[in-house]
Amino acid sequence: MDYSRNSRQEVEIERIDFKQMISECLEDLKYIPAFDQLSKETEIAGIAPFYSNNYRLKVIFHNLLSNAIKFHDPHKSNSFVKINIHVDPAVATVIIEDNGVGISNDLQESIFNMFFRANERSEGSGLGLYIAKEMMGKLDGKISVTSAPGAGSRFELLIPNRIEAPRIGEAKSPERHGGITLDKNVNT
Repeated sequence: MDYSRNSRQEVEIERIDFKQMISECLEDLKYIPAFDQLSKETEIAGIAPFYSNNYRLKVIFHNLLSNAIKFHDPHKSNSFVKINIHVDPAVATVIIEDNGVGISNDLQESIFNMFFRANERSEGSGLGLYIAKEMMGKLDGKISVTSAPGAGSRFELLIPNRIEAPRIGEAKSPERHGGITLDKNVNT
Protein backbone atom coordinates (compact mmCIF):
# COMPACT_ATOMS: atom_id res chain seq x y z
CA MET A 1 0.00 0.00 0.00
CA ASP A 2 2.84 2.40 0.81
CA TYR A 3 4.39 1.79 -2.62
CA SER A 4 1.10 2.48 -4.40
CA ARG A 5 0.31 5.51 -2.29
CA ASN A 6 3.78 6.99 -2.86
CA SER A 7 3.52 6.70 -6.63
CA ARG A 8 0.07 8.26 -6.96
CA GLN A 9 -0.11 10.81 -4.15
CA GLU A 10 1.09 14.41 -4.37
CA VAL A 11 3.78 15.59 -1.98
CA GLU A 12 1.85 17.63 0.56
CA ILE A 13 4.09 19.92 2.57
CA GLU A 14 3.58 20.45 6.29
CA ARG A 15 5.66 21.33 9.31
CA ILE A 16 7.54 18.32 10.67
CA ASP A 17 7.93 17.56 14.36
CA PHE A 18 10.79 15.06 14.31
CA LYS A 19 10.58 14.33 18.03
CA GLN A 20 6.91 13.36 17.80
CA MET A 21 7.47 11.39 14.60
CA ILE A 22 10.28 9.28 16.07
CA SER A 23 8.26 8.72 19.23
CA GLU A 24 5.26 7.51 17.19
CA CYS A 25 7.44 5.19 15.09
CA LEU A 26 9.04 3.62 18.15
CA GLU A 27 5.61 3.22 19.77
CA ASP A 28 4.38 1.41 16.63
CA LEU A 29 7.43 -0.89 16.65
CA LYS A 30 7.40 -1.86 20.32
CA TYR A 31 5.64 -5.14 19.47
CA ILE A 32 8.59 -6.47 17.46
CA PRO A 33 10.01 -9.27 19.65
CA ALA A 34 13.54 -7.79 19.84
CA PHE A 35 12.38 -4.24 20.67
CA ASP A 36 13.29 -4.42 24.36
CA GLN A 37 16.73 -5.89 23.60
CA LEU A 38 18.06 -2.62 22.17
CA SER A 39 18.73 0.76 23.66
CA LYS A 40 17.24 3.59 21.62
CA GLU A 41 18.88 7.01 21.59
CA THR A 42 17.54 10.07 19.81
CA GLU A 43 19.30 13.40 19.40
CA ILE A 44 17.69 16.27 17.53
CA ALA A 45 19.66 19.48 16.95
CA GLY A 46 18.97 22.69 15.10
CA ILE A 47 16.28 25.26 15.60
CA ALA A 48 15.19 25.88 12.02
CA PRO A 49 11.54 25.09 11.26
CA PHE A 50 11.38 22.12 8.89
CA TYR A 51 8.78 21.40 6.21
CA SER A 52 8.34 18.22 4.19
CA ASN A 53 5.80 15.41 3.78
CA ASN A 54 4.87 13.86 7.12
CA TYR A 55 3.44 10.63 5.69
CA ARG A 56 6.48 9.76 3.60
CA LEU A 57 9.00 10.62 6.32
CA LYS A 58 7.14 8.50 8.84
CA VAL A 59 7.14 5.49 6.47
CA ILE A 60 10.88 5.95 5.80
CA PHE A 61 11.72 6.15 9.51
CA HIS A 62 9.43 3.23 10.29
CA ASN A 63 11.15 1.02 7.70
CA LEU A 64 14.68 1.93 8.79
CA LEU A 65 13.97 1.59 12.51
CA SER A 66 12.11 -1.68 11.97
CA ASN A 67 15.15 -3.11 10.18
CA ALA A 68 17.50 -1.91 12.93
CA ILE A 69 15.39 -3.75 15.50
CA LYS A 70 14.81 -6.92 13.46
CA PHE A 71 18.46 -7.25 12.47
CA HIS A 72 20.04 -6.52 15.84
CA ASP A 73 22.87 -8.81 16.86
CA PRO A 74 21.49 -11.13 19.58
CA HIS A 75 25.06 -11.98 20.64
CA LYS A 76 25.80 -8.38 21.72
CA SER A 77 24.78 -7.28 25.18
CA ASN A 78 24.85 -3.60 24.20
CA SER A 79 22.62 -3.58 21.09
CA PHE A 80 21.52 -0.09 20.12
CA VAL A 81 19.87 2.06 17.52
CA LYS A 82 20.82 5.73 17.44
CA ILE A 83 18.83 8.41 15.66
CA ASN A 84 20.63 11.68 15.05
CA ILE A 85 18.77 14.52 13.33
CA HIS A 86 20.26 17.90 12.51
CA VAL A 87 17.98 20.52 10.99
CA ASP A 88 19.20 23.68 9.31
CA PRO A 89 17.36 26.12 7.04
CA ALA A 90 18.24 24.16 3.88
CA VAL A 91 18.30 20.48 4.84
CA ALA A 92 17.69 17.92 7.56
CA THR A 93 20.46 15.37 7.94
CA VAL A 94 19.18 12.18 9.55
CA ILE A 95 21.48 9.35 10.60
CA ILE A 96 20.00 6.08 11.81
CA GLU A 97 22.77 3.85 13.08
CA ASP A 98 22.82 0.44 14.75
CA ASN A 99 25.36 -2.15 15.82
CA GLY A 100 23.40 -5.07 14.43
CA VAL A 101 24.37 -7.89 12.08
CA GLY A 102 25.31 -5.49 9.25
CA ILE A 103 25.24 -5.94 5.49
CA SER A 104 28.10 -7.33 3.45
CA ASN A 105 29.74 -4.99 0.96
CA ASP A 106 28.71 -7.03 -2.08
CA LEU A 107 25.00 -6.74 -1.13
CA GLN A 108 24.89 -3.04 -0.33
CA GLU A 109 24.27 -1.97 -3.93
CA SER A 110 21.19 -4.22 -4.08
CA ILE A 111 19.45 -3.45 -0.79
CA PHE A 112 17.36 -0.65 -2.33
CA ASN A 113 16.11 -2.94 -5.15
CA MET A 114 12.51 -4.10 -5.18
CA PHE A 115 11.98 -7.49 -3.47
CA PHE A 116 15.64 -7.77 -2.42
CA ARG A 117 16.24 -9.49 0.93
CA ALA A 118 19.84 -9.40 2.15
CA ASN A 119 19.46 -11.70 5.11
CA GLU A 120 18.04 -15.16 5.76
CA ARG A 121 16.39 -13.69 8.89
CA SER A 122 14.30 -11.43 6.66
CA GLU A 123 10.63 -12.29 6.88
CA GLY A 124 9.40 -9.28 4.93
CA SER A 125 8.60 -8.73 1.28
CA GLY A 126 11.88 -7.02 0.38
CA LEU A 127 10.07 -3.72 -0.22
CA GLY A 128 10.97 -1.65 2.87
CA LEU A 129 14.25 -0.13 1.68
CA TYR A 130 12.97 0.10 -1.90
CA ILE A 131 9.99 2.14 -0.69
CA ALA A 132 12.27 4.28 1.50
CA LYS A 133 14.44 5.14 -1.50
CA GLU A 134 11.44 5.84 -3.75
CA MET A 135 9.91 8.11 -1.12
CA MET A 136 13.20 9.94 -0.64
CA GLY A 137 13.17 10.54 -4.40
CA LYS A 138 9.69 12.09 -4.16
CA LEU A 139 11.05 14.41 -1.44
CA ASP A 140 14.07 15.31 -3.63
CA GLY A 141 16.26 13.75 -0.94
CA LYS A 142 19.05 11.20 -0.85
CA ILE A 143 19.56 8.01 1.14
CA SER A 144 22.83 6.12 1.52
CA VAL A 145 24.15 3.25 3.61
CA THR A 146 27.46 2.32 5.19
CA SER A 147 27.60 -1.14 6.73
CA ALA A 148 29.84 -4.07 7.60
CA PRO A 149 29.01 -7.58 8.80
CA GLY A 150 29.11 -7.74 12.58
CA ALA A 151 29.57 -3.98 12.93
CA GLY A 152 26.08 -2.72 12.07
CA SER A 153 24.61 -0.26 9.58
CA ARG A 154 24.44 3.49 9.19
CA PHE A 155 21.78 5.05 6.99
CA GLU A 156 22.14 8.72 6.13
CA LEU A 157 19.23 10.77 4.81
CA LEU A 158 19.56 14.25 3.32
CA ILE A 159 16.09 15.80 3.16
CA PRO A 160 15.59 19.27 1.64
CA ASN A 161 13.68 21.76 3.77
CA ARG A 162 10.61 22.74 1.75
CA ILE A 163 9.88 25.78 3.91
CA GLU A 164 9.07 27.89 0.84
CA ALA A 165 6.65 25.36 -0.69
CA PRO A 166 2.86 25.81 -0.42
CA ARG A 167 1.49 23.94 2.58
CA ILE A 168 -1.58 21.82 3.08
CA GLY A 169 -4.63 24.06 3.05
CA GLU A 170 -2.81 27.10 1.63
CA ALA A 171 -3.83 28.58 -1.68
CA LYS A 172 -1.20 28.28 -4.35
CA SER A 173 0.19 31.57 -5.58
CA PRO A 174 -0.61 32.67 -9.14
CA GLU A 175 1.77 31.40 -11.79
CA ARG A 176 4.73 33.61 -12.64
CA HIS A 177 6.24 33.74 -16.09
CA GLY A 178 9.24 35.96 -16.91
CA GLY A 179 8.49 38.46 -14.13
CA ILE A 180 4.81 38.72 -15.11
CA THR A 181 2.17 37.33 -12.77
CA LEU A 182 -0.56 35.42 -14.56
CA ASP A 183 -3.85 35.06 -12.76
CA LYS A 184 -5.73 32.20 -14.41
CA ASN A 185 -9.07 33.49 -13.09
CA VAL A 186 -9.01 36.69 -15.15
CA ASN A 187 -10.59 36.62 -18.62
CA THR A 188 -8.47 38.36 -21.25
